[in-house]
Amino acid sequence: MTVSRAAGTGPVLARALRILGAFSADHPAMTLSELARRTRLPVSTVHRLLAGLVEWGALERGDDGYYRVGLRLWEVGALAPRGQGLRERATVTMWPNTGRFIGNSDSPMWKRGWRAFSRATTR
Repeated sequence: MTVSRAAGTGPVLARALRILGAFSADHPAMTLSELARRTRLPVSTVHRLLAGLVEWGALERGDDGYYRVGLRLWEVGALAPRGQGLRERATVTMWPNTGRFIGNSDSPMWKRGWRAFSRATTR
């Protein structure tokens, strides 16, 4: 049996991943409209999927209306085998280059995410 789908939509999981994939270093925070434009999905679809992604913790919605990658997605990503030990190696590597103590992976700096980490390493 063949299921007909409108062009550009696809399975639910694929659409949710398109939303997550829209975030980048150049676009760390976006509005509903921006996400719909970047993913080429209908606003109503993006709105519905965003609700589920926010509820699960993959994304967070700020008071300013912008969506950002959520802490739960960060935590799941940290479990990737290629990422194991990366924090510790990065700390050892970055500390001599910055002249500042960064701390280990249990430090509050890591728990606040890359933005806090980046500010500390670029001062």
